[in-house]
Amino acid sequence: MKKIKHFILIISLFFVTVFISGCVLNPEKASQDEEPIDIEIEANGHTSNCDELDKKVSDLSNKENYCDLDSDCVISTEGVHCCYHLINRNADLEKTNKALKKYYDNGCLPIVCDCMPIEQKDVKCVDNRCIACTGCPKYTPPAPNWCNDGVIIPPVEDECGCYGHPTCERNSIVE
Repeated sequence: MKKIKHFILIISLFFVTVFISGCVLNPEKASQDEEPIDIEIEANGHTSNCDELDKKVSDLSNKENYCDLDSDCVISTEGVHCCYHLINRNADLEKTNKALKKYYDNGCLPIVCDCMPIEQKDVKCVDNRCIACTGCPKYTPPAPNWCNDGVIIPPVEDECGCYGHPTCERNSIVE
């Protein structure tokens, strides 16, 4: 009986030693050239502000959206917490993926998204930013006589070749 207790004590000490050494000797190390993700973490392990971390992910995603030609732009589902984003085909997503992992690891809830499907043919480079042109909005014609006391200003074509609705510039009479 004494030998069994002694054996159990030695095994228990062994497991405690392995557990403690594993926790102390194997901390996660960030690479030295990696930009730190500066978000305060509370004692319970959750971010003090998920909105800040969400903004960090969005800012990093925006830095990946640059182009000179339409062919520079691609649709990516990697490194996003909502549907997809448009990025340069050569963008390095490592920082964004790490920020997104930290977002979820710290208990931040996923964002509810309502996404329009897009295809690569709809992606364009405009003013050095990748944009999606997924179809033009449809407008109801204005009511008759809606601008009798003004001048109709025709809509302007946007970067996707779509037109908005006309506006009415009212004549103002100063007495």
